[in-house]
Amino acid sequence: MKSTISSKRRLRFVDHLLIFCFGILLNSSSLAQNTYKVREIINKADSLIKVDNFNQANTYYEEALLWSIDKGYQDTIPLLYKKIATLLRKTENYAKAKIYYKKSIAEDSTTITAAYCYYSLAILKRKEHSKDSAVYYLEKSLKIYDGYNNKEALNVFLSAGIIFKTRQQYNKALKYLLKAYDGFAKMKNLEKLAKASNEIAQIQTDIGSSKKAFYYYFKALSYRKQLKDTSEILLSYNNIANAHKAEKAYDSSHIYYQSSLKLSKENSSQRASILYNIGTIHYLKSNLSLARDYYKKALAINIKRNNFRSTVFNCNELALIHLETNDVSQAEYYLGIANDLISKVESNELVARNFEINALLNVRLKKYLKAYDYQKQYTHLYKTIFNEKRAEVVQTLQEKFENEKALNENLKLSLKNKQNNLLIKEQKTKIKINRLLLVVSFLIIFLLSAAFLYIKQRNRIIKQEQSINYLKAIFKGQEEIKRHISKNLHDIITNNLDGIRLKIEALSLQENKYEKSSINDITKNLKNINHEMRLISHRLSPLHDRIKYNKLSEIIINQLSEFQSYRKIMVSVENDIPDVIDNLRLDSQTNLYGILLEALNNIEKHAKASNIRIAFQADEKQNNLHVEIEDNGIGLEDNSVGIGIINMEHRTKLLKGKCSLSRTKEGTVFNLDFPINQNLK
Repeated sequence: MKSTISSKRRLRFVDHLLIFCFGILLNSSSLAQNTYKVREIINKADSLIKVDNFNQANTYYEEALLWSIDKGYQDTIPLLYKKIATLLRKTENYAKAKIYYKKSIAEDSTTITAAYCYYSLAILKRKEHSKDSAVYYLEKSLKIYDGYNNKEALNVFLSAGIIFKTRQQYNKALKYLLKAYDGFAKMKNLEKLAKASNEIAQIQTDIGSSKKAFYYYFKALSYRKQLKDTSEILLSYNNIANAHKAEKAYDSSHIYYQSSLKLSKENSSQRASILYNIGTIHYLKSNLSLARDYYKKALAINIKRNNFRSTVFNCNELALIHLETNDVSQAEYYLGIANDLISKVESNELVARNFEINALLNVRLKKYLKAYDYQKQYTHLYKTIFNEKRAEVVQTLQEKFENEKALNENLKLSLKNKQNNLLIKEQKTKIKINRLLLVVSFLIIFLLSAAFLYIKQRNRIIKQEQSINYLKAIFKGQEEIKRHISKNLHDIITNNLDGIRLKIEALSLQENKYEKSSINDITKNLKNINHEMRLISHRLSPLHDRIKYNKLSEIIINQLSEFQSYRKIMVSVENDIPDVIDNLRLDSQTNLYGILLEALNNIEKHAKASNIRIAFQADEKQNNLHVEIEDNGIGLEDNSVGIGIINMEHRTKLLKGKCSLSRTKEGTVFNLDFPINQNLK
């Protein structure tokens, strides 16, 4: 019975599981069908755009968008906003297009769809002449596209390079033009390669790198010849001719202008421009008659095409040529045409040129007041042009250095195949030179190493000898100190104790009236012995045993008080002892304290002084400490340098300082100076 119930439960569980799985499959199938339906609608709309049926395409896009929003298809919503915005842009509904591009970015701001929307907004902002906003959206777009290398990204890099070039941001322009160039080279897209090459060459011309400019101009010409694009080949010839003209290579420039002239159409604006340029080349070569003929041919085309700007250009130069050939009437004729059209021209440089030539004509006609007026207008306008040009030049120079680096890398890569043989030959030569340099370097290093080891060994021997001499001096000093201690102990303790012994023996023989005086003498002698023993103890006792419990400044004060009390020599400390001495290293404190004790001992033993003045003084920045000890004793004996003074000098050297001992009118003064910072803990 139980097994039957258990079996039924298992069957029921399996049924529920199958129903659940079947439900998931149905939902997945439904989702796939709905997604497929959206894609199908998008494809229909895309095909309608190809045949310029924009209205019906927009209807399909809107339908797919509503369906995606209703079903929550997050992948297709930003894509549809982008497609609708692009369609609106094609139909020149720019305001609404911007709204849909921004909606797409709001849905997803990190994918390549967002990158395209940012770029499109930048293009629309450029159309509105909102340059700052255009650059903002362009930078946003490039930040995403930098991670891609497909055709869409490369096209954006190319456009970005052109935009930055227009804004004279040459460093950024070259960065993206070179990325586009490398990408299109891999794709072998000759049309885009030609365009990128031409833009890079123009930047190089603007920043004065003529060698690189020619390289890229000829690259562009090569790609255009492969494409057999006559109009673009004409432009390449013209650009190369302009570059040669800038370099003052007039014959080369004339050859390329003639090549472009052969490809130009009759009565086209391009032909007029080329004729004008050839005329300019002849003028620069002082062939005035040929220059005049070409200018006239260009003028005839420009008058037919109602090209006012170019007409003024031609008339200005023709007037100047006639002035130079003393044909004033013809100069007046051409300037008259130019003056009638000058108000329709918006080029400051062209207007300034017209004012300049008018001034020259009126001087020739002796109309000096009018000539002055034209010259004044020319000067004012020239200053304006100069200021604008100066600002451009400053910006160009700032970016030139950085541009050089990027372009050199690209130039090396593009010239690699043509220079293989030369590079191999150069490399072999370099290898030989490098080997020779390597041998020479090893030899120099070996000699330097040998010299270094010799000097090092010699210095080590010298240091060892110095150390031995120093130890000998220390041992000699120690022996002297031992001898001094022995003599002091013998002289002070033995003699004094013998004196006390005799006085005590004599006391037993004296009458009572002499007992008190004798006892006082004995007491005085015992005090002297006590003081001498304490002084020896202080001098021999290591400072670190006492510094644990007292600061050095306190130990010095106590020692001075004790010295004054026992020796009956007045000690005056002029100012407070600086706290900085308590921060010195233990060895430095020991040396300073030893110098002080040695000075007191010398004064007590030899000076016969009644007063001692001691002064401690640190400078304002506490870099140096000055100690002065002065007594009113009998002064130094001539050439008297005992062990005490030698010890003071040695300790001063250990403090890295200087000391001096000299006579004064009233006694002797000892001066000590040493650096604080080098002796701190």
